[in-house]
Amino acid sequence: MRILCTLVFSACALTATAGGFTDISGKAIDDYGFAIRGRAWMTDQDSAVQDSTRTQPGTVIDFDDDLDFDGDPLIPELDLEFRTEELALHAMAWYSAEGDNTTSREDEGFDGRIILAGDALSARFRVVQAAVHFEWVFLDFGSSKTFGLEVGVIVGARWTRFDADIRPTATHERLHSGAQAVLPDLGLTLCVGFLNIFEIEAYASGMVLDVSTYDYESINGGAELRIYIDKNFYVGGGYRFSSGSLERGDSEEDGRLLEYEYHGPMVTLGIQF
Repeated sequence: MRILCTLVFSACALTATAGGFTDISGKAIDDYGFAIRGRAWMTDQDSAVQDSTRTQPGTVIDFDDDLDFDGDPLIPELDLEFRTEELALHAMAWYSAEGDNTTSREDEGFDGRIILAGDALSARFRVVQAAVHFEWVFLDFGSSKTFGLEVGVIVGARWTRFDADIRPTATHERLHSGAQAVLPDLGLTLCVGFLNIFEIEAYASGMVLDVSTYDYESINGGAELRIYIDKNFYVGGGYRFSSGSLERGDSEEDGRLLEYEYHGPMVTLGIQF
């Protein structure tokens, strides 16, 4: 992924040096009403689950450390934006589902069953996330034709679905733990555009909430450098971060805990009008 980002940026820089960019004079790169962005980002597998029943307490199972899980998710993400001068509506979604055939390093309790050290098994951890945000730009300085700066606040909601599956090879029984939640999502966004070709955008948002029997935490963010080929199309690359934790009930006694932390480099293709 890092090599791909380097190649994309090098190709665009050479094109710009050679004068190959389409002339977008008369229109700034931040002058658009609709944008669609496709991203792909790569991360190490960093996820865990604990699922307890009244008869069988569960242990915290780290998919990387405890199951020797060999999975590096490549995560696709779709981002839609409708924009006016100071307001924008964002809708985004991403999906990760990584599985592996492996063995348990230790004795584990999960979904009312015992998994013994050395047991062969099939494991999968899945996260699906979607969010809708309103963005209000409260600071708009300069112009991206020379140098422009925008700072905004994010107000919205984020839905996350967690699923963990472990299937022992000997019995083929599907052991499962899953949960989902919707939470408010608040954050900040910053965008810098210059020379009517380059744009850097960064954002961070999240929420921590403990309601009734649910304890939910979600943090998301990213930074992206965009290089505009013409007024409607750009390529980009950067870094993406997302973490989430959801506990329903008491995971030590009769509840469940699912959590993940994904972060890594990303590439982007964007179209705007």
